[in-house]
Amino acid sequence: MADAPLPEGARSSKLSPTGCLPQDLIMEILQYVDARDAVHWMQCSSIWRDMCSDNLLWKKKSLARWRHWADGPPSDPKFAGWRQLFEERHKKDVYAARALDGVVLEPCHRLARMQSIAKLQEDATDVLDRKLGDCLEDYLARAFHTERVRNMINRSWVIGQWLALVPQLNGSKFDIRPRQPLQRRTDDEFPLEFGAFLLCRFVDRNVQYADIVKQLDALADEAAAVVEPINSKIGGNVVERRARQLYDFLFVRKEFAAAADAYYDVRNSLIDHVLSRRLGIPISLCLIFAVVGRRLGIQIELTSFPHHVLARLVTEDGTQWYVDCFRRTPAPDDGFKTREQCLDILRSMGIAQRLEFLEPVRKPAIFARMATNILSSVNHMRDPVRSLNLQQHAYGSMCLLLVLSPSAQMQPVSPWRRFLYGILVSECPEDVWFAEADQELLTSQLASGADPAGAARIKADLELLTNEIAEIRRVDAEIRTPAVKDRETMAIKPEMKVGDVMRHHKYGYCGVVYGWDAKYSGGEEWWARQAGTDTLVRGRNQPFYHVVSIDGHHSDSATSHILRYVAEENMRPISEPAEREEIRRIIEDCPDIGRWFKRWDGKSGRFAPVGEITSMFVNG
Repeated sequence: MADAPLPEGARSSKLSPTGCLPQDLIMEILQYVDARDAVHWMQCSSIWRDMCSDNLLWKKKSLARWRHWADGPPSDPKFAGWRQLFEERHKKDVYAARALDGVVLEPCHRLARMQSIAKLQEDATDVLDRKLGDCLEDYLARAFHTERVRNMINRSWVIGQWLALVPQLNGSKFDIRPRQPLQRRTDDEFPLEFGAFLLCRFVDRNVQYADIVKQLDALADEAAAVVEPINSKIGGNVVERRARQLYDFLFVRKEFAAAADAYYDVRNSLIDHVLSRRLGIPISLCLIFAVVGRRLGIQIELTSFPHHVLARLVTEDGTQWYVDCFRRTPAPDDGFKTREQCLDILRSMGIAQRLEFLEPVRKPAIFARMATNILSSVNHMRDPVRSLNLQQHAYGSMCLLLVLSPSAQMQPVSPWRRFLYGILVSECPEDVWFAEADQELLTSQLASGADPAGAARIKADLELLTNEIAEIRRVDAEIRTPAVKDRETMAIKPEMKVGDVMRHHKYGYCGVVYGWDAKYSGGEEWWARQAGTDTLVRGRNQPFYHVVSIDGHHSDSATSHILRYVAEENMRPISEPAEREEIRRIIEDCPDIGRWFKRWDGKSGRFAPVGEITSMFVNG
């Protein structure tokens, strides 16, 4: 039987390059098509080329694929280069993914690869997140190194923001990004709360400026109900009256208070914690008072009053009031002091009555003082479980001081600089770029001429810094040939292997083995005596293990860990499946576990070590 004739519409659809679907529906479908397929379809015909080249299509694909942008997505509605922008971002993704693979798999030149990724700034963030989402066999090591790269990107971004406030350093090597002029920001364009936010963000990249602003806006909106309007018809000094009403609102009704009982808790200097805990030190409480006041139209400034920052406001008739926000149980007016009262306080403290102590200070000086307060807190505070990461807070504060005023702030206190680079070498060697920028700065200062004492100090700092940079670069570039230990050749074979989970007989903590010695090799004799090695039943002539121990404490950020050196007789291997699974979960929560292990191996019931450790311990 002959084929029946096709309907007229069907014949025309077979001839149409797009089939029987209307073009607007095809464009809707193309939004869900993989970008590579869309590019291939462009080769079909001129009609498909035009549809798959549509600018709006590539805009939607770009915004759907990438949430993070180093410079923000184009805001011009007439921007016509979305396809080209997609291609450029895709190339960055490929580059960052390959570099990250190199970081994870190749210890040689690891820092150089990390720095190459960090130069992409936020443009690398999405692909790093996607790689983490892939269920790869090295997921622990990949998570560890991805976190290092992301923290490096975050720290360099924060430093870049500080640089925008410091004109003399614009274009300096303190910015990790490729050479490009920094956009200068004046004091007015750099809000107090933004600087306070940066001090938090350096350590915790999850802190968002929008959240800080939202909380401050909410306080201002609530305060507006109790603070009389600017154009009040009531006589007298409206500025003073409104400021007292705001003071009462914040420090009585909202119960912002002086952290007098735990003054050196570093959280009292961090705006996110001050807003959530309602506790602070003088400068952080004055900052809250000033930024909420600004939202209500009250001009409040901060002064450099010694030991105890005061806020200042000027009334309509020129009267100056100095406000002490660090009060235990304030009444609405007991924090307000006159100029004469402040001079009397200086006199009673035995401090010269310098008028600049009562004048407003520029924002860089305020931020420098906040950083100095954080350093003081770190110096006084102890945090054994590292829930607050005090080292990183000190590190960020010293970086800020160095960037804001490299010659005035850091040079007279050389130990701070050395402390900074002690942290950099031990915890953040990927920030060697910052040390190299400081090396250049010190070299230029030495060449510009200085008094003999100053030149000697600069030279000593420069020599130390140069040696540390050279050591970091040497370790990063060398091909390691570690000493190999084969358990089968040992007279006393260690019972436990690298990757085994264990629990301490006496102290009860759990951990995982990342190395071993056939007998005690703990180094200094005094340490052996201190640890009581010779009081052990088997003494020193037994295997000793390097252990990542987990104390089970979960801080705000992650499970803490301590590296220990443990005698075999004190270790109990975990063989019971339920207990082993529980310990596995605890250990995997430790953010640094990927430094030693790449994954959990369910078949062997132990953690699989990274390549560097596998090459050191043959047969486990």
